[in-house]
Amino acid sequence: YLRAIMDSCGGRYYEGPVKLADRIAAKANGDYGGSIRSVVDTCRGSGIFQSIEGYTKAVDILAQDPGPGDDKPLILRTKDKITTPWPSGYRDVLMNLTGPETDGRVVGLQLHFLESQELKVSLHSRYH
Repeated sequence: YLRAIMDSCGGRYYEGPVKLADRIAAKANGDYGGSIRSVVDTCRGSGIFQSIEGYTKAVDILAQDPGPGDDKPLILRTKDKITTPWPSGYRDVLMNLTGPETDGRVVGLQLHFLESQELKVSLHSRYH
């Protein structure tokens, strides 16, 4: 479903690897006081865009509230690093969501512009 949204908006969807145990432990210790159960986004993917129009369209589609019986994703949390980028200039939006293909599991979805994705690869090793 996420791939279909990205494709329909002119982006590309890339399914990421499942977070490794050491990264889950680091996130639990750094963000959740050591609670492994609080790390819910161990599965993740990225949507990469070359245009603001496609990016905005994807965000608009994802942000629509699902109605009863809808097969749309439900956004549970969003981190905006577009309007507040890292000092390096890296920007993205991270969403934790559930959807029709997740069986109730929370997945992480990062939305990037192609240029930011290339910067991420060079600066942000914990996602490799």
